[in-house]
Amino acid sequence: MDAALSTPAYVRVRERMLADIAGGAWPVGAHLTLAELERRYGVSQSPIREALLHLSGDGVVVLRAHRGAALPPLDRRTLGELYGVRGALQALTAREAAARATRAALAPVHAAARAYDQAAEAGDEAALAAANRAFHGAIDRLSDNRMAIAMLEARAALVDAVRRACGYGPGRPRAATRQHRAILAALGRRDGEAAARAVMQHVAASWRDLDARLHGKEEAEEANDDTHAPGSVRAAGIAVRGIACPRV
Repeated sequence: MDAALSTPAYVRVRERMLADIAGGAWPVGAHLTLAELERRYGVSQSPIREALLHLSGDGVVVLRAHRGAALPPLDRRTLGELYGVRGALQALTAREAAARATRAALAPVHAAARAYDQAAEAGDEAALAAANRAFHGAIDRLSDNRMAIAMLEARAALVDAVRRACGYGPGRPRAATRQHRAILAALGRRDGEAAARAVMQHVAASWRDLDARLHGKEEAEEANDDTHAPGSVRAAGIAVRGIACPRV
């Protein structure tokens, strides 16, 4: 039997919803009714409701009684906490992936890194977000840590949605390329601790860049300094409902 056909309908809808959120098709702050979701996904309201319940449990959507759902209002504190959790989980998966990092197993990670480099060269922000997600997703899958992967998958959609809305500061794609190479080098040596440190530094630098965008300041040099200590990625709770980021 085809695996896709044997997958419950709500699981398929949930996966499509996550892809739409990450891809910007469901904008941050937008409210979608059950009728709109039914038309969009071509299924009845029952699997849509179940998919939304799961996404609500993951903190990805906010349910509206009898009126569908919306992406949750986001502020700097919430985003900082998301990045903090993401960094801790991805450090864990990188450490575990290093133990399984054969040349063949790392091939998808290298392919995603090359795709990111090409997107950076082209200045394609949508492709950058997709390639970055593919890079980290390949490392996560190599870890074979199912619980960490499930937690990262749901929350990554919100992070990607905000990043697509805000874009990247000057120098961020080049800095991320260097950081990806450092992560790959550690994985290639099968050095789990070095891989975990490199991932934490990468995620912290990504948050500093996004936080600078939210503040509307040109702080790229400091935000993308590879020598910056990892530190905390918490931020002040200033509302950024709708994520109207400046294009600096």
